[in-house]
Amino acid sequence: MRAARIAELLEPFLAPSSANAALYQDISMYVDILLRWNARINLTAIRNPEEIVTRHFGESLFAATHLFPSTARVGTGDSPVRLADLGSGAGFPGLPIKLWASNLALTLIESNHKKAAFLSEVTRALTLTDVNIQNVRAETLPPTTFEVVTLRAVERFVGVLPVAARLVTRSGRLALLIASSQLDAARSTLPTFSWDPPLPIPHSKSRLLLVGGPNQEYKQVELNSHFIHFLEWLMDRVVASTEVKWETNARLSRFIKSKSRFRPNSLPVFPPEQLTKCSSRDTGCSHR
Repeated sequence: MRAARIAELLEPFLAPSSANAALYQDISMYVDILLRWNARINLTAIRNPEEIVTRHFGESLFAATHLFPSTARVGTGDSPVRLADLGSGAGFPGLPIKLWASNLALTLIESNHKKAAFLSEVTRALTLTDVNIQNVRAETLPPTTFEVVTLRAVERFVGVLPVAARLVTRSGRLALLIASSQLDAARSTLPTFSWDPPLPIPHSKSRLLLVGGPNQEYKQVELNSHFIHFLEWLMDRVVASTEVKWETNARLSRFIKSKSRFRPNSLPVFPPEQLTKCSSRDTGCSHR
């Protein structure tokens, strides 16, 4: 497909003079590879090359221009922004975003082996660097790893949303390319996220870009296993004291049995005298 025609088709999705000839050449090569592979495996239901450009590349680059308005410096110093595209499939929106902001550290998460092989082929053909293809389920990846996580056209949308949110750093962003009918589901599924106003995708009646991140008021602090063990040990010591009220014991028990996360200022507060009074039978106590 001619690069000049691609430039015409993508004009509504990009700011004037924001792209360059190299971007359109890369997209032309990408489309050719996609059409060849799509004849063997189901990567996209769209077969028309021009519709592939507007529907897939246009939507992806629209997200790219809003997530990274300036591509001159994505990241700080030697630490590029880490972006994960969950359920990447044919590479949208992850790979077009990488073409837009080449110094991103991109991770494509795709559990299907054949689709992961396609992503590897496109990455090789376009000579892209700092692209990590994870042929695994997203649930197996460590949490709070990526500054940006993207999600588009995935099955079981409501079920996947918490998985995507789990990968976002506490100051990161989750970018959803969704239909307007999915807007309420996104907001209700992730109530601890703050969302920007949704942006309509050009030349679409119902497609939206929704960007949000963890709400500062509800950011959760991870408790590692060592701290949990310490709290369990502390509860044993407190329970051993005959002078501690049952109410205090119940409050601490409820906290320990809750999830291994807590909101700031949620630790139970105990009067100092309750923590210093110990039973004479407690040989580990220093307040005898």
